[in-house]
Amino acid sequence: FTVVVFGSSFAFSISLANHIPSTLALILGFLSLGEFFKHRLYRAVILLALCFYTHISVSWFFALSYIFYALLDRQSRDNSVKVVGYALLMALPILISQFFRLKFIQLAGNNTPGQFYLQIKIFDYILASFGLYLAVKMIPKYRLLISLFLASFIFLAYPHRFFTAEGYIPVILFSALTLQFIWEKLKEKRV
Repeated sequence: FTVVVFGSSFAFSISLANHIPSTLALILGFLSLGEFFKHRLYRAVILLALCFYTHISVSWFFALSYIFYALLDRQSRDNSVKVVGYALLMALPILISQFFRLKFIQLAGNNTPGQFYLQIKIFDYILASFGLYLAVKMIPKYRLLISLFLASFIFLAYPHRFFTAEGYIPVILFSALTLQFIWEKLKEKRV
């Protein structure tokens, strides 16, 4: 269901194709989370650190996801904090460089293609709202989805990225959760 929702969003797919650094950072971030859940913390740290070297905001999206996950899962708290801490330590050279060049980064007024075009898919947001409800209702099972959702608000500074690009990931995941829920209910009625 995730692939179906992902494939139905043309703006999201185009965004991934046009913003290669953020796409690579998304891949590295999800790989980092995958290694974290396999308890391979060194790999998770390295992948998250590489994320910081790849894209300035997607890396913070994943770092915040780890932090929110630590708040929601007491058992993983120490490991989450370690992954973020060591990744920040490894990424310190690029973070220092970015800090001294902050004056060159603009949140608005630049002529980024697609900046003024938002594709807000009402049906997906309705599905995602119910998916968020399901995730909160079953919070131990869907802590990661909630963490990604909370972390996605980092993209609010770029509305086009929040609604149609990287910030759209939680909408995809929550919509897929709703579709899975509907599928399971239909299967129960059929049997």
